[in-house]
Amino acid sequence: MHENERNQTYLMNKENEVRVLEKKKSDRSDNFTNISKTTSSKARMNQEVVEIGE
Repeated sequence: MHENERNQTYLMNKENEVRVLEKKKSDRSDNFTNISKTTSSKARMNQEVVEIGE
């Protein structure tokens, strides 16, 4: 029984680790998406400035 409990705890910890990693991964991809959105809108703004300047 004792051995079994230890295995249960180990499995639960593993699952939590996986969940944390998944969350980190999705956070990172959200950041990446936000950065690329920001970059493209900056590029668009620069484009407009150039067109006005000409």
